[in-house]
Amino acid sequence: MGDDFDIFGELDSQQHRLAASAADLASPYDADSRAAGENAGGGYNHAQRSSTVSWLRWLAGFSGLTALLASLGAVTRAVAPAAFPFAAKPMLVAVAAVAAALAIALVIIVRTRTPRTMRSRIGSLSIVSAICALMLAGAGMLISSMAPQGIIKPAVQDVAPVENSAQMKRGLEQVAGVCHGGWREFPTSGYPGVAQIMACTHMRVAYVTFDSKAAAAMDRAPAQALMEQLLQEHADDARAKGDWSTLNGPLWIAVGQRRDMVALQKIWGGTLETLENTTE
Repeated sequence: MGDDFDIFGELDSQQHRLAASAADLASPYDADSRAAGENAGGGYNHAQRSSTVSWLRWLAGFSGLTALLASLGAVTRAVAPAAFPFAAKPMLVAVAAVAAALAIALVIIVRTRTPRTMRSRIGSLSIVSAICALMLAGAGMLISSMAPQGIIKPAVQDVAPVENSAQMKRGLEQVAGVCHGGWREFPTSGYPGVAQIMACTHMRVAYVTFDSKAAAAMDRAPAQALMEQLLQEHADDARAKGDWSTLNGPLWIAVGQRRDMVALQKIWGGTLETLENTTE
């Protein structure tokens, strides 16, 4: 009897060892399967994250480049307005500021999605471009506030016949009408460098010619004040009411209603300016 129990006990022990061996053989396979599945899922997530980061990095670089180009346009527009007649400076400054802010925000987002050891190398060029763009946009605004007309100005056409008084009068009559009351010449003794001061009180137009560019630079303001005074003297006349402007050339200045000076500018050239509060 005792021998029978020993036989059954030995059989049970062998069955347990076989079951344990089978479990050991199966466990590595199951563990490897689980690890492979986890690695496959992790690889997909990593690839998806890398794709998103790459797209955001590209967008940040594009935004930084856009900001830099817009700010360069704003500075160029402030220095030489004629170079960008199709784009307003405030619009260029706004585009530069928005694009720079977007570039900086995207770089911050990208760095939060990147391992800490690689963050310092991510988006550095975009950050530098955005900062340079903001500085250039600020410089453009400063230049515009100091020189509203720009620093570099295009050459102004000037074909006024300053050497011929009759042709000067004829040019003004061509745009303002015939001076039926006759032209009146004013003395120039009080204005050194002034060659001639002529006015037609009937048509309310006048012009001044100068001996040289230096004299024009010195006497232009007093001569303009004299013509404004002539207009004020006839302010009670309905014909003296209107939008008055001056047309300036290197050696001459003409004054009259704006529509007449605009028409005269097409003939003689020059720079058009508005006379404010002349007849008030």
